[in-house]
Amino acid sequence: MKKSKIIDTDYLYITARIRSLECKLLNRERMERMLEANSDEEAANVLLECGYAEAPGPSAEDLERVLLTEHVRVFAFLKAVAPQHALIDVFRVKYDYHNLKAILKSGAMSLEAEPLMINSGRIKPELLIDMVLQDDDMKGLPLVMRKAALKARDLLAHTGDPQQSDMVLDRAYFEEVRSIAAASQSEFLQGYVRLYIDVVNLSTAIRSLRIGRGTEFLRAALMDGGDIDKERLISAVASDTPLSKIYSGKLLEETAAAGMPAMRGETSLAVFERMGEDALIKYMKSAKFVAFGEQPLVAFIAAKENEMISIRTIMSGRRAGVPHEVIRERLREAYV
Repeated sequence: MKKSKIIDTDYLYITARIRSLECKLLNRERMERMLEANSDEEAANVLLECGYAEAPGPSAEDLERVLLTEHVRVFAFLKAVAPQHALIDVFRVKYDYHNLKAILKSGAMSLEAEPLMINSGRIKPELLIDMVLQDDDMKGLPLVMRKAALKARDLLAHTGDPQQSDMVLDRAYFEEVRSIAAASQSEFLQGYVRLYIDVVNLSTAIRSLRIGRGTEFLRAALMDGGDIDKERLISAVASDTPLSKIYSGKLLEETAAAGMPAMRGETSLAVFERMGEDALIKYMKSAKFVAFGEQPLVAFIAAKENEMISIRTIMSGRRAGVPHEVIRERLREAYV
């Protein structure tokens, strides 16, 4: 008889595997060794300790190839062993929308989209290209994505403004993320998605204020589904209420307090946004205390993506001759 509900013990095997893989994640000690390495080659060799199949060569293209190969490998492994795919698809769907944006914009400029695409989504890039470019109605796409793609394509054709088309696709993306998280029935994953939306909305609000955008733009740009209702955020912006007040007692309280100085150009916008990303990792760290369940799986995916961003930050900073203290300032909190 087929089980109708997945329970915590269904995650015994995958949790044990993840605990062993966590030991290889990029931690602060490994980050420091990458920073202080005598050469880029020596820094890149740390990736071998983190489970990467090879260390990248000297170019940025080499690094991206190695990271993308690892990204695809991790998703394939997790998809093969995870009791339910919704936990993974929450993270994969953003690559579908990244690829969709690349196809639509490249098509509008008569360029090839393939070099811009990432093979980590739910839909293979070559299949997505066929769905979008070979069928005017895009009937092969999932319904939410299809409606957004048709609208974004028309907006791009009539306005030539990629920002407007991106906003349509971003709204659809978050709608899908919320739907997938709800289907998983994981409170932990749904909490992460709500926090993720809050992080994105707070960053959007600060960036919009920094360039003088008004509340009407914010109403169109902010996403639904966070713990902080977007209308409450808009009201705070319009009334000059300190943003830390509406995030009081939440993981984003310190980030919100740092937002206003960043908006005025008094402090680094990059540091403010890093604080938001750190809040997501802090949320995920509660999974370390779960003996078995979906939480370690979800947290590992987020930790792995966070790791790759840190690797890019270190290696690109080294190549550009950025001082080590500045690179450290930009590095996200490590999961381990």
